Amino acid sequence: MGARLPLAIDLRPLCASGVRSSLAVLDQSVSAGSGLILNVLLARWLGPEFYGAFAVAFTCFLFASGFHNVLLLEPMSVIGPASHSSRLPRYFLSQLKVHFVLAGILSALLLLGGAGLAVIDPHHPLTQAVLGSGIALPPLLLFWLARRMVYVLQRPSSALLASALYLLLV
Repeated sequence: MGARLPLAIDLRPLCASGVRSSLAVLDQSVSAGSGLILNVLLARWLGPEFYGAFAVAFTCFLFASGFHNVLLLEPMSVIGPASHSSRLPRYFLSQLKVHFVLAGILSALLLLGGAGLAVIDPHHPLTQAVLGSGIALPPLLLFWLARRMVYVLQRPSSALLASALYLLLV
């Protein structure tokens, strides 16, 4: 029998991966928690008609943002690292341009819907809520895009910092 070699396992990559995973879970918790806190506070502060208008407008916002997610965020998470790993900054810049076009179209649709509601009843809470959703859509989707970019770069600590800032702003 030959000499036994000591079995050495380098646990540093595993620990680093565990830390990144924990930061990602914490980031998702802070991000989702922001929305939960906002909804609870609005439910307490707003009357039923105004909170109902918010809920409908928020649903429209989520519907519109689903297109952004399907057409931009999800493909970027898969295609970006797989096909453009050597030129991610240029890829991110092109995705940013697509974001502005797509967010502009989605925002315009929400604003058109709000304008249509304004023709019917300009002072109805739903009119104001849908118009507000159209205005808020591009910057919120930009925040989601930036968070996804740092995940592609495997930097969940940056996403956590952004989500914490978002929580404070909300």
